[in-house]
Amino acid sequence: MFDDIFERVQGLFSEWIVHSDDRTKYTIEDFDYSTGVIAEVVYPHCDKCVAVNKCYFKNELDKKPQEKLHYNCHCVQTPIDKPNENDVKVIMPYRKMIYLFDKKYGWLEAMGYNYDDIEEVEYLLKSLSYIEYSRGNYESILHNKYGWKVNIPIDFPGKREKEGRVYKIKSCYMIFPYGKLKCNTPIGGWVNESF
Repeated sequence: MFDDIFERVQGLFSEWIVHSDDRTKYTIEDFDYSTGVIAEVVYPHCDKCVAVNKCYFKNELDKKPQEKLHYNCHCVQTPIDKPNENDVKVIMPYRKMIYLFDKKYGWLEAMGYNYDDIEEVEYLLKSLSYIEYSRGNYESILHNKYGWKVNIPIDFPGKREKEGRVYKIKSCYMIFPYGKLKCNTPIGGWVNESF
């Protein structure tokens, strides 16, 4: 009992936490993205709790789920070391890059990139995103059975004739267990000043 209390007190003051429900084996990774967490499969556990099970969050009120999301919630937030860039993995299905170059090519072209740069753009988006996430620089957008959605602001460098310029864009992700980020939208828009 005292260990549990000690962990909770530590969690209040740590910079990063892991949000966990050790009474279920399920995480968001056990479900297809098209369905999200299926409540009937995880019952008696909550689909929203399972959607953030084992996920890492900056320990700030607006950047993490609340403990005791509902009556009889088993979630606990325990302190973890601040993730570094090596601890974070970005999952970016290749179809996301195809979509980006198909639907937002004008944006990329305006920043000095072309179709030959698809691998470089993917590398930049992934590396800049995990650096900012590991700094706790993200904006929480939504929490539902599909997970915890965040926007991550990144300073995207220009290329060719735009070299030396920096474009303040946001990339959209779902926070996944154990320091993983799954890309929803590689470039979701411009960063506004409220970020």
